[in-house]
Amino acid sequence: MATSQIFKRYQYVCTSRKHILEMLEDRGFDISELTEYTHDEIKTMLTSHTQGKFESKSEVGPLDIFLEKKNDNETGEKEKIYVKYRLDDKFKRTTNLQLQITEIFENLLTTKDTLIILNVGRVLIKPGAKEKPSEDFVNSLLSKGHFVQLFGLENFLFNVNRHVFVPKHRIISKKELHDFIEHYSCTLKNIPTIKRDDPQAKYIGLRPKQVCEITAVNLTSGTTVRYRICVL
Repeated sequence: MATSQIFKRYQYVCTSRKHILEMLEDRGFDISELTEYTHDEIKTMLTSHTQGKFESKSEVGPLDIFLEKKNDNETGEKEKIYVKYRLDDKFKRTTNLQLQITEIFENLLTTKDTLIILNVGRVLIKPGAKEKPSEDFVNSLLSKGHFVQLFGLENFLFNVNRHVFVPKHRIISKKELHDFIEHYSCTLKNIPTIKRDDPQAKYIGLRPKQVCEITAVNLTSGTTVRYRICVL
């Protein structure tokens, strides 16, 4: 790898780290032990990660992030999330990637948990595109009960989700959903939909059949609250 490419990757890893941690915090994970690393320490972690070839391994590498929520979810299980720094230039559907994901879910995660695969290039969402290999790959994993999200470091060079004009999205609990359906005397079929790969839905880790609350604040109309159910 050329020196310029190495430097660019280092810059991307350092810049994106802060916003990746913000996303995990917004999902309810405790990131307090991960926020104090300096750029030099992150650079050392990246070097060790690369030299140890952890990009293609299932075990947690120096740069990877593995967190577990302290509070139990509604099923009584502690939700976990694993951010794997694979660092391919762009998404590639390879045998190694499929084997790596299988091993991760066999040894570290359950179907209740989330795996995030981080490459370098931005993962673009193109509505109406005929060929979406990355989304087709994610959908095939979802059919096996493996919830995997694909991002690129370039997706986290800034965090648009914390901008004041971006409506706040929040996954509601099963109890909140039950109360919502009773209050409005409706069914899930009556709730408008949101795509799983919608940028805001993807940011909060929204899964198919989950419902999110969307709160928008406008100087003219005030605060408005909407609800959307996630679909493929």
